[in-house]
Amino acid sequence: MGVPLHKETIKEGSKEYFHSLKSILEELEASQLIIEMKAYDAINSSDMLLNIIKEGFHSLEVLQSNEGKEIMKPILEAANISNQVSRDIEHEIANQREIIDVIKCKLKYNRAVNK
Repeated sequence: MGVPLHKETIKEGSKEYFHSLKSILEELEASQLIIEMKAYDAINSSDMLLNIIKEGFHSLEVLQSNEGKEIMKPILEAANISNQVSRDIEHEIANQREIIDVIKCKLKYNRAVNK
């Protein structure tokens, strides 16, 4: 026979469990907000890059001159920003996947304990 559990012990365990789960969900929510902001940055960066490229098509003569490298600097900068934002989004998606895995483990553990 197992040790009988008192109602207070079960109640405290449940409080801890749900507090932990709430904390994990808050972390996931914060991570989702970061992804939303990064996606917005990526879209803006891509739009900026497209606009610069469109302007470049109207200045092909200038690109062939010595000033062409000066015109290319904003394009390179926009491409680098877009690349970094994409990497940030990828990193945050990985964070969310880890948070979801933690939630799944907690839920599986809770089901096993409550059987």
